[in-house]
Amino acid sequence: MAKRRYKFNGKLVGEQTKTEFNNRLAQAMRGLRNYAREKSSRPNPTGRDPSRPGEYPKRVTGRHVRGIRVVHDRKKASARLVGLEKHSMWLQTGYSADRRRMLPRPWLSKAWHGFYRSFLAALKGTSRLKRI
Repeated sequence: MAKRRYKFNGKLVGEQTKTEFNNRLAQAMRGLRNYAREKSSRPNPTGRDPSRPGEYPKRVTGRHVRGIRVVHDRKKASARLVGLEKHSMWLQTGYSADRRRMLPRPWLSKAWHGFYRSFLAALKGTSRLKRI
């Protein structure tokens, strides 16, 4: 009986692995983005009932929620969740040049802690997150 020989193509396997990881990372980051948007979308149209320090920020104009984006670099296999509005950083850290007394409304860190298990499941490929 003849022995079968298998040839391992490391370069092809590496490329396929990186592609699959990028797809899973993109799905996980979209899920995190949607979670952060959902939690930051509590309405406050008049602006008279602000969020308390430590809570998710309430939505007055919606600019902060619309500005939450995923920046994904497929070449480096990395992704970031960013707030494009200037006040997104102020909400997270509580520091502002013109509002020195503002206390933090940590939307990003709270979203990460709330979505962490789902994020890991999406990376492992065991997630039930919907593709968007």
